[in-house]
Amino acid sequence: MINGGLPRIARGLLRRAHYILVDKPFDRLSGVNTFDKGRKPPADGVWGTGNYDHASSPAIALRYAIASLGIDVRRFVFVDLGSGKGRALLVASTLPFLRVEGVEFSAELHQIALDNIRKYSRVKAPILTYQVDAREYRIPREPCLFTCLTHSARPSSVQCCEISWLRGTRPQGQFTWSI
Repeated sequence: MINGGLPRIARGLLRRAHYILVDKPFDRLSGVNTFDKGRKPPADGVWGTGNYDHASSPAIALRYAIASLGIDVRRFVFVDLGSGKGRALLVASTLPFLRVEGVEFSAELHQIALDNIRKYSRVKAPILTYQVDAREYRIPREPCLFTCLTHSARPSSVQCCEISWLRGTRPQGQFTWSI
């Protein structure tokens, strides 16, 4: 096929299957709205401008990735840069992290995440959210587990971590895990 049409079709089918089998039941059973079926830009237009794109974190993959690290999550702060509607925050909050922090640039997506957090009942770790540019976010002093599952937002995440180190806001000798 021209221009990689078959891989694009396969990815579309996989996304649709994941939506039907995983995302939709997660939202329905939890009483939240963390998935963008139509992928329409928020009213504030932020992710439609090319800054980044919103895609919900796959809950199963996130749980597996955290478990595969083999770390004691009670010693870590979970940080989701580009937290969108908050699915990764909700999933991480079911584990005994020191706390869970989300950073989202879009005011509309941030508000939806706050609503989802209020509705979610399986929380084991405190959740803090910030509606700021990731470059302005102050990284916690405790060891952190960072996640940024939307590939287009990764440069901001890396840049945020680099800026934090340059400003001296992270103590030396602590490890940052990335998934």
